[in-house]
Order: sequence, then structure tokens, then C-alpha cells
Amino acid sequence: MPVEPSEATKVTSVNYRDKTIDDIVRQARGSTRLCAIQALRDLGAFILSSPDNQHQFGRAQEATHDPPLLPLSLPFTRWNYIYLMIERGLQLKSSLSAFAASQREPAASPISPAHWEMCEFILPVLRILNTATNILLLNKVQKHSIFPTLYAVEETLRANNGKGLPTAFRKATTVGLVQLQRLRITKMENNVSLITLILDPHYRDKAMAKLKTPPEKIAHAVDCLRLKYTEKQAELNWCPSASSDTSQEARSFPGDHSDLTSIYSFLKIPPLFSPIIDYTDSNKVDLYLSNLHEARPSEDIVKYWQRMIHTNIFPVLGHLALQYLSIAPLSPSIERFIPMTTDRSLQLTSPEHLVCVGQWLRDDLRT
Repeated sequence: MPVEPSEATKVTSVNYRDKTIDDIVRQARGSTRLCAIQALRDLGAFILSSPDNQHQFGRAQEATHDPPLLPLSLPFTRWNYIYLMIERGLQLKSSLSAFAASQREPAASPISPAHWEMCEFILPVLRILNTATNILLLNKVQKHSIFPTLYAVEETLRANNGKGLPTAFRKATTVGLVQLQRLRITKMENNVSLITLILDPHYRDKAMAKLKTPPEKIAHAVDCLRLKYTEKQAELNWCPSASSDTSQEARSFPGDHSDLTSIYSFLKIPPLFSPIIDYTDSNKVDLYLSNLHEARPSEDIVKYWQRMIHTNIFPVLGHLALQYLSIAPLSPSIERFIPMTTDRSLQLTSPEHLVCVGQWLRDDLRT
């Protein structure tokens, strides 16, 4: 089932009612840090900004026979979700082109043919992110030190694009590895992800056993990160504000995870796990799973997840639900918020997801 437009998206969309595609193109070209990531988000917001735009985009999609949904067959992780949304963006190229053509009549709207020009500007970045995600975070590169891995990524991207990459794009795709190098972790062995090693306490001990880097050295590096970015905790706390109709119990349920979120921010990567659950506290994890999987979850818990979904963090719910699906069946009350088919493959819709993925990538690739 399609995801309902979030309140955050509705607010964003209103801001684009008086904006033209030309404005979006100029904004994207004028940014050295955000590049076309901002344009990607803006494009989704623009399409959502009016019923007419949505209608014309839908007609363009039908005319070009773009698939309306993209099933997810890969193991469900946050990065796979983003990876496939990027793929979805590539699939929409013909729809975007047709949408641009429909806007070229002066009598129809002030939109110029620059819409297609912006699409051409976005797509190379999508391909770069696509490839980088595949290599770095789906563990296609094995047994490399950090810098050889970085070079392998760059060479692969060059091969895929047929030419050298613009500096800003290259910087965006490799910044995560550069930051990891600062931890002085020099080896990946047995296909153990450094990101998993550092950020997931459940697998940290097992992963450390497969690395030559002493555990105390890694622990010290993580502690330094926590100390260095403590002042950003309030800014990086992603939990939405509790609404007036939600009980104190529900407000306190998620816990404070801003410390680990600071590390995510430093590494310039999206969290692989929910930033609102303290995975270092087994009691909190058990409580969370109990609430998630009980036959009839409390109204407060449902309201909480509704708020999370409506703040563009809804993949967290799907990720955790599938991660623990083998433990207990998923509650229908929770399941109705996840856009999945009966065979549990995720369905991606657009252009709402363009807004979501653009927002994530904009925030996480900012340098």
C-alpha cells in the first residue's frame, strides 16, 4: 500500500508552490556540497507541491510504462532500501522526461524545458551513489585496507561513467571511507563490515575477533568520537517531539540514542539501526520487541510509530520488523504502516520517496 504523504512532506511541498524547475536547477548548480542531492529532494517536493503536478507526473508515468512499484528482493537493510530507491530514481528517467515535456507549453505553467536538464544533472549522481552503496555497504569489496578500497571505488565509478568524476561527487561517495580511516582501522577480513563492527554492539565482539586491530584501540576511537561530538547531541537527536495527545509512557519509550547518532553523523553515513533504540541495553531491546510483536500493541506505541513514519524515518520500522520477523509474527496494527506485499517484498512509490531519499542523502553526505 502506498505511504501516505507525511506532514513534513506536506509542509515542504507548500514551499515549492511558487518555485520553478529553473529555480531548482540553479540551486543545485550553485551548491558545492549538496550538488544534485538537494535537487533530487526538490524534484520530489515540486511534484508533490500541487495536485496538478502529481496528476501530470502520473500521466507521464503511465505513458512511458515505468513500473509503478519496485519490489525489494535483497536482504532488508536501511542501505538496501536507499540503494533501491536510487534505482527507482533511475527507472523514473523516462517519466521525468515526459513530465518535463508536458510542462513546456507556456500556457500550462511557468515551467521551462530546464526540467529535463535537471534530470540529466541528477542521474549521474544517482548512478554514483548507486555504485558506491553497492561497493561500500553491500560488501562487494573484500580484504582491502581502507585506502585501496577507496581507490577501488573511485576506479569503478570512473569505469561506470566513462570519465573522471567531478570532485564534489567523488568527495561525497568517499567521505565515509575517509572518516573511517581516521579511526586507524587498517584491515577488513572475512568480509566483516567496519560499519557493523563499530556501530552494532550485537556483532561487535564477534567482528573484533576477525580483525587484527586490537579491540581496545577501536573502543578508544569510538570513545573519542563520542567525546568530540557530545555538543551536537541535541541537534542530532532525531526523535520527533511528543505530541500533546501522547502519554508520558509513550514519550519515554524510545530512549535517548543521540550519542551513537553523533558517531553516525561523524562517519557521514545513515544509521544502519534505529537511532531511537539503545541496543547496548538488552532490557530496552526486549521491551521494544515485546511491544512491537504483541498481538494488539498499545495505542501509544502505534501513535509513536505513526509519528516516526511521518518524519521520514519510516524505513526504521520496516527494517526492525523484518530483522525480528523470525522471532514472532508481526502485529497487523504495526504492519499496516509498512508498504509491503503479501510475500513481504517492500514496495517503493514515488515521488514521495524521492523526497525521503534526497533528504537522507543530503543530510548524510554533507561535509
